[in-house]
Amino acid sequence: MINAGSENRKAPLISVIMANYNTPVEYLKEAVESVLRQTMTDFEFIICDDGSTDGSLDYIESIDDERVTVVKNGENRGLAYSHNRQLDMAKGRYVALMDSDDVCEPDRFEKQAAFLDRHPDVIVCASLVRRFENNDLNDYTIRKTSICDMEIFRISLLFNNSTVVHPSVMINRSMLEKDHIRYREEFLTAQDYQMWIDCAAAGKFFIIQEPLLNYRLHNESVSSSKPTSQDRFSKEAIRNQLARLHISLSDEDFLYYPYVFFDYDCYDLRTKALLKRMIKANREYNVYDRKKFEKYLWNMWAKISAFGLKYRKNKLRVLLNVPVSRYKLFAKKIADLYMTEKMSKNANK
Repeated sequence: MINAGSENRKAPLISVIMANYNTPVEYLKEAVESVLRQTMTDFEFIICDDGSTDGSLDYIESIDDERVTVVKNGENRGLAYSHNRQLDMAKGRYVALMDSDDVCEPDRFEKQAAFLDRHPDVIVCASLVRRFENNDLNDYTIRKTSICDMEIFRISLLFNNSTVVHPSVMINRSMLEKDHIRYREEFLTAQDYQMWIDCAAAGKFFIIQEPLLNYRLHNESVSSSKPTSQDRFSKEAIRNQLARLHISLSDEDFLYYPYVFFDYDCYDLRTKALLKRMIKANREYNVYDRKKFEKYLWNMWAKISAFGLKYRKNKLRVLLNVPVSRYKLFAKKIADLYMTEKMSKNANK
């Protein structure tokens, strides 16, 4: 279903896309209202209901705003399918992503569109986010993150998708169309991970250093409700990148691959062997800048080794397997770990 008359609207500056599947109405209403009250008003708002079976669709269909277009999948087809359908419908120069349980700051669209206007080589403009628990917007955390070097960002995607928060993003649609980029529908979760990998090959990323989105943490979120699926498709995204290095990893290999977030549990000489294998492959196939790639991987090993020195019994083996060129970083990380532990103990006294 598409709202009548939507075909005749003037092309807006921004197309906002949001998918809904059984979102609690109180969360959904907050999300929708935060979009409709934006200081930048030149947008269309495409909401796709993905086969909801609760009362959330009734609320969506009751929204009285000419900028809103409602489409229905009829059955649950997944986020990637829903967003691809919306991208095919979008008419805006830019596409703003939005989740059905988050809350935008009023000037989010204005600031992101202004940045993209000034930087036509940027394909993805994200922002910092406030992460809050359920309904308490006053109880939040902000994790600082930035992208200072696109090549380092591309390398980091080999290990995790922690830099860019999906619903904080605005995308330059012309760059999506030029490279025929869409969400991969075979990804039932972690769709954004593979999306950023594909986008990073087409243009630059930037993160505005202020929180323009309030990101709700709750038990129904995908990362909480489908951790096994999230893990499976995150690994698939990593495998897709490693294929460019002509490297194939088995499930057993992933026991030693420092993906997502690493800690002392990751310390294993087989991890070092995998990193060396990646360095050798990159020297042969020149996928990443050689100097930056090798520095990034050896720095990663130095940090893993710091955890290893603190928590493993055979400390001599740990010391002997740290490259001499990384001892300064290794020592700094050790100091950071002990300082963090000391502060934690003092706080608990």
